[in-house]
Amino acid sequence: MSEKKIDKRILHSKKFIKDALVDMMRTKTIDRISVLELCRQADVNRNTFYAHYATPEDVLAEIEDELVAEFEKVMYNGNKNTERKTKEDSDPLYFMKKNHEVHKILMENRSSRLREKMYGIRLEYYREYYSQQNIRSPFLAEQIYLYTSAGATQICENWISGGCRESVEEIEEIMNTLRRACIDAYRVQ
Repeated sequence: MSEKKIDKRILHSKKFIKDALVDMMRTKTIDRISVLELCRQADVNRNTFYAHYATPEDVLAEIEDELVAEFEKVMYNGNKNTERKTKEDSDPLYFMKKNHEVHKILMENRSSRLREKMYGIRLEYYREYYSQQNIRSPFLAEQIYLYTSAGATQICENWISGGCRESVEEIEEIMNTLRRACIDAYRVQ
């Protein structure tokens, strides 16, 4: 049997399991989901499940890690990559909108660590961004990046919870306007 076929089957099995978990988390918290019912929902046997995961929490962690890795890649590399990419491929808001169903379910589930992980990425991004602005002092720059990171996180969560009804451009304009106002208020004149 070729390695490519095995990899494909593994990927399919894991996708079925992940999709089933996200679907089940619409109505249950992770601590209420058993391996048996997850396997039934995913239409895989328990041996297949245990070949890849030990618990439903492990599945959740992998889903979160994949989303976070992609978000981080988009956040940091979207505008730096020299390849011609569409805005949809390189903008964090488009990424969140594309994955808003999963984001919403995981952010609303108290078992998920997705919110904290994404906040951490924003925090690091803004720390770097504000250190390059001409802010009056490092202390003020730190306060601004803490404030804007928390604000951007909340704006995105509210947008996702509301079904992403507003356009990406509208949300982007709000966040950029607020960010610029903070910078302008404390920039060295």
